[in-house]
Amino acid sequence: HVYKIVLTGGPCAGKTTALARLSGFLSERGFRVFTVPEAATMLFVNGASLSDLIHGGEDTIMAFQRAVLDSQITLEDCFVRVAASLKKRSVLLCDRGAMDGAAYMSK
Repeated sequence: HVYKIVLTGGPCAGKTTALARLSGFLSERGFRVFTVPEAATMLFVNGASLSDLIHGGEDTIMAFQRAVLDSQITLEDCFVRVAASLKKRSVLLCDRGAMDGAAYMSK
């Protein structure tokens, strides 16, 4: 069985610290732990910019959030498949979840 734990919160809320502690805690108890990266951070680190979103308007923001959602779902699905293939007690620790982007949308 694969369990999924999603941590959510604003910037600098302690998600990364909590993920590291949870990972160690669960590993010590025999779980195989996978940490799923945050899709939005991957996009920003690799070329997307907040300036583009601010100046691009609602359509640009919607397109970005859709890309984040699609990427996050794909990442989580990939990690679930890998974890399930091991046939061990596994946990996915997600740095933010698929629905976090809704907090940044006006609609």
